[in-house]
This record gives sequence, C-alpha cells and structure tokens, in this order.
Amino acid sequence: MTSAISTLTAYSKPSIRKNSGLRLLLALIHIYDIVKTIRVSEEYHAWLNAHKEDGGTMEETLRRMTRGPHPSDVAGLLSEDEANEAKAAVDRLRGGDHDRLEAARNAFDRDSAE
Repeated sequence: MTSAISTLTAYSKPSIRKNSGLRLLLALIHIYDIVKTIRVSEEYHAWLNAHKEDGGTMEETLRRMTRGPHPSDVAGLLSEDEANEAKAAVDRLRGGDHDRLEAARNAFDRDSAE
C-alpha cells in the first residue's frame, strides 16, 4: 500500500496532473492494493455462486454463509430454563472433549517414555 501512495505522490507533478487517465489508473492501483484474493475450489465457488442473492456480491454471500443467525432471529426461541439446560449440555460436551484429549495426551506420553 505504501508503494501505491508513494507512486501517487511521485506522479503528482504538474505535467502529469493534467493527464486524468493516469490519475485514474494510479487511483485504481491504490484501490487494488487494498483488495485481497482467496483461492477456492471450483466446487466451492459453484456452491457459493448458487447461494448468491440477486444483485449480491460474493463477499456478501461469503459473509452470510459463514456466520450464525442474527441474535434477533433466534431471540425468544428458548425459555430461560431451556437456555440454561443447553449451556450446561455444551459445558458437559466440552468437558468430555477435554477428558478425552487429556487421556490421549497421557497415552502418548506413556508410549513415548517406553
């Protein structure tokens, strides 16, 4: 990004300022430096494209498809007791994962010591 800014500064001489095409090109170079590119498989791209809304961008589709529901969409679905039960169930599951990981770590350490 610094190179685009310094390039833009370097080309701000009076003789070049008159050339609006060059100014536009330099502005586009600056914008292009800000955009990031990601690589996805053809299958994933096709799947995303199939979920793209009319007039929507791929970025909007990615954001929509990779986040959970908006809190207002799920507010009130569970009573307070049901929500507390769900939280307790998640805690139990996470605890079980921790116990399994600890057992695997101990088994690995035991095998490594032999």
